[in-house]
Amino acid sequence: MVLFPTSVARIAKLEGIELVVVPKWALAMSFGEGNERRQDYYYQDYAVPERWDEMRQVIEHFCELLEARRVPFFTTHDLASHIAGIKAGPWALVATMARRLRESMAAAFDDRRDLPFQALVLPFMASYLVDGLSQPIHGETERILTVLEVVLEAISAPAFSGDDDRLLCRFPASYHQVLRHMRDAPDFRGPEFREGLRTRVADVVTEMRQNLLAS
Repeated sequence: MVLFPTSVARIAKLEGIELVVVPKWALAMSFGEGNERRQDYYYQDYAVPERWDEMRQVIEHFCELLEARRVPFFTTHDLASHIAGIKAGPWALVATMARRLRESMAAAFDDRRDLPFQALVLPFMASYLVDGLSQPIHGETERILTVLEVVLEAISAPAFSGDDDRLLCRFPASYHQVLRHMRDAPDFRGPEFREGLRTRVADVVTEMRQNLLAS
């Protein structure tokens, strides 16, 4: 089977979605070192200090694209997970949550560009969840949305000031427990699910506080 990008773009356009290429992201994905997207890819993304400085800009750019109904398209993952089955109707929710994430970051951190690593971990998690909402194949919109709401609550009450210059010496191991709870909890509509999420998000914050080095 041969799929021509222009043909895929025309099909997406019928649903009011524009497919775009973000050159910097495409180059990093294609030619960067260690690009195997393992389950623990967030450890890789935060392993390079230079990425800390640009992470806020990357998240905001991603949100702005989704708000404008624009979808990055340069890998088979984008085709299989984001574009296959794409529909205009559900995209209003995706755009709304992308806007809320961007606005939550703006309210929490003002115009600070040089945010400390620890301040970016929960926004990074939220962007991962927004990315999940933009994948029509999973069928887990309600579950993901509940988790995203809890994470946005935490971002709106930031645990770390943008002026905090202490160094986080390691990525929080408890991060994946939030995502595991999202995937594995059998009843995601009950109050226990949401309270369990709040507890696990609080654990991420606590672990980061315990691993901050004095400046």
